Amino acid sequence: KYEKAREMYCRLVGEDHERVADVLSDVATVLVDQGKDAEAMAMREKALGIDRRTLGSDSDGVADSLQNLGTSYQTQGKLEEALAKYEEALGIVRRNHPERNARE
Repeated sequence: KYEKAREMYCRLVGEDHERVADVLSDVATVLVDQGKDAEAMAMREKALGIDRRTLGSDSDGVADSLQNLGTSYQTQGKLEEALAKYEEALGIVRRNHPERNARE
């Protein structure tokens, strides 16, 4: 069903659209639940690329995608890569929401 949803969004709005990235992220979540971590990571990488192009590199959506990708790396035991993604996501959140960091 997710593949059909992705295909439908691609036909309607094109490959590079935030809704397509959302569907890819949802598919990745299902793949993780099925134990297909490598496939999930590939989906999350693709979603991140779309988000960077469509939302801008410093958007909250990109931070969310980076966090999801970090989780994929962490699940696979790739802790250095996971940490790098988490730190990049945190940097975006700190820049976009300095009021949230006043208590740090």
